[in-house]
Amino acid sequence: MTKLLLLQKIKDPDLKQIHRDFPDLELINADEMTNELVDQIEIVYGQFSHLQKAYGFSSWFGKVVPNGKSLKWVQTISAGIDFLPLDQLAKRGIMVSNMSGLHSEAISENVLAYILILNRGLKFALANQAKQSWDFNFPKIKQLQDKKILIFGTGAIGSAVAKILQAFDVEVIGVNRHGKDLKYFDRVITQEQLGDFADADYLISDMPLTTQTRGYFDSDFFSLFKKQPIFINVGRGPSVVEKDLIKALKADILSGAALDVFEHEPLASDSPLWKMENVIVTPHSSALLEHFQRDAYKIFGPNLKSYLANGKLAVNEVNLKEGY
Repeated sequence: MTKLLLLQKIKDPDLKQIHRDFPDLELINADEMTNELVDQIEIVYGQFSHLQKAYGFSSWFGKVVPNGKSLKWVQTISAGIDFLPLDQLAKRGIMVSNMSGLHSEAISENVLAYILILNRGLKFALANQAKQSWDFNFPKIKQLQDKKILIFGTGAIGSAVAKILQAFDVEVIGVNRHGKDLKYFDRVITQEQLGDFADADYLISDMPLTTQTRGYFDSDFFSLFKKQPIFINVGRGPSVVEKDLIKALKADILSGAALDVFEHEPLASDSPLWKMENVIVTPHSSALLEHFQRDAYKIFGPNLKSYLANGKLAVNEVNLKEGY
């Protein structure tokens, strides 16, 4: 009997459907898991513990992945998979699928919110509301119209961000490795062409974390731009050299930043980023969904059906060599 370890909850109607469709599939919840079962688990769904109030990985995830002897497939609930031992999984032929595309619209809404908060002085206004202070001395107010926006990463998230920004009469330019035209982008360029776009007003990253993207946003990168752009990161924290980002903000090379991910999480309490008036800090929360369990099953359900039928995945299989 195929054993599936559920580290994330599935809505009752979907659970009942699984039991009806796959009577030979044994579902094991984290609170039912034992050490004796580690080598019997064939499928893992999710990676975080819902039994703990603190955010973090389930201890069972670390025991089963990648060492479980029967493991064949891991379905993460995140788009990023850089936390996985990809080389070991590849050597063992273990398949990985992610939730790429699931969080795109939610993250794009966060990006738009970040821009509007920084542009319209809303952080300043909310701080004054908390103090019951009627203060009209707003920081410099901006509008989106006629601005140039660079989006680093043109996959599901980057495309969703580009789509939502098209309503504001802006120029949206994607940056990726191939530079081929894509829907919702006015133009797509390669990283080698960045020098021609030093007049960008906003720099938005949703890039995955790979060997090539780690530390990509450093002092040399920030110094390319001449109009004190706003930097937004909803991709991966280690793609940014944080000390270089802080220096760029203090030197007015950047006029502001909105950061949902960080080099080390949680962000240290003594980080200067907390107290910068032109910086928004959110706790890796831009991907939160209103109906997560329902929407996640739209990816996991078809994959489960396909896997049990023919050992293959229907959607979102990760290229373990590329890292996304």
